[in-house]
Amino acid sequence: LCEQATAQVSAHNPQQARALLLEAVHTAPTAPRPRLELAKLLASQGDTAQAYSTLVDAFESSPAAVPLMAGPLTNYAIASGQSPAALTLLQARAWVRPQPAP
Repeated sequence: LCEQATAQVSAHNPQQARALLLEAVHTAPTAPRPRLELAKLLASQGDTAQAYSTLVDAFESSPAAVPLMAGPLTNYAIASGQSPAALTLLQARAWVRPQPAP
């Protein structure tokens, strides 16, 4: 389904790509790739807030894939004004160490 969605994006049919990716998320809820691809599509359409939310959901459903998602999640968080929430999430996953108080 992800490959089909990529083909739909290439064919300038993002709505069909989104439908395929949502189907992939439903079919394989713990697989990280559908959510990563969906977030990328959403961000390319200017919806960085929804892209960020999609990856937050992916953090919960695919914790082993956090290393794959940390970079895009950070980018979408910055673009959508969610940096503090992203920092908290990454700290909870031990990807960012809290800075000591001065």
